[in-house]
Amino acid sequence: MARPIILAALALLLFPATGAYPASTPEAVKVCHGYSVGAASAEERIAACTSAIDAGELSDYDKARAYDSRARLHRDRQDFEAAIADFSSAIELKPDSDDYYYQRAATYKVMGRREAAIADYGKVVELDDGDFLARDALSALGVTPPPAKPFQSDDFQSGRACYFGW
Repeated sequence: MARPIILAALALLLFPATGAYPASTPEAVKVCHGYSVGAASAEERIAACTSAIDAGELSDYDKARAYDSRARLHRDRQDFEAAIADFSSAIELKPDSDDYYYQRAATYKVMGRREAAIADYGKVVELDDGDFLARDALSALGVTPPPAKPFQSDDFQSGRACYFGW
């Protein structure tokens, strides 16, 4: 019984986990997303995100993710205007991503910018009719969300039913 544990511990020592990225991923991207070996401060992560964005080597998808990570760090530090700017940049690159709209809406809500939050939560529902978090947020803001489309047989294949644990 002790042998498998010893082998597992040895494997971790010889092959430490460095996150969800291949070895060819620039270190700045790993630090930006918090997947680097060792802890990085929020300031170091923001600088790493900026470096990764400015290097010009990222795909639009990866650049949008870097903007999103930096925006969340700004929001955590209560630098809401910088967070909004970065969420907006992520949306420009990936306008079909409901998560970036949701995160920007949540930031607008914290800032007290009700109408902007409502617009973004509405966009989330437009992009993902089954997003119950955005629907609940709209209701909490006193807005009745549009009725959800009824489930179709292909919802199980598309993943739409996953919101409800089916």
